[in-house]
Amino acid sequence: SWRGSEVIRGYGATLPEDSASRMPSCLVLRGEFDFVTEECVEGWKDAFNHNFVRMKVLDGCSHHGLLENGGMYGEVVDSYLQEYD
Repeated sequence: SWRGSEVIRGYGATLPEDSASRMPSCLVLRGEFDFVTEECVEGWKDAFNHNFVRMKVLDGCSHHGLLENGGMYGEVVDSYLQEYD
């Protein structure tokens, strides 16, 4: 059953094969009080075959930043997207 955070415990992202195409840039968001910890997302930096991975902690949020603070969430996403506009 896919319920609760236990189902993803121990999941780790892995680097794609050397022959893989360049992956798109990435924004990794987590809440300050998220069950997805800093240690969990740290591995995602190495899961992309480039250095264009931005990590952002949403202050005062848990796991659902969009619902908890939509304004801040939108500003973070907008700022990220403006880099590529």
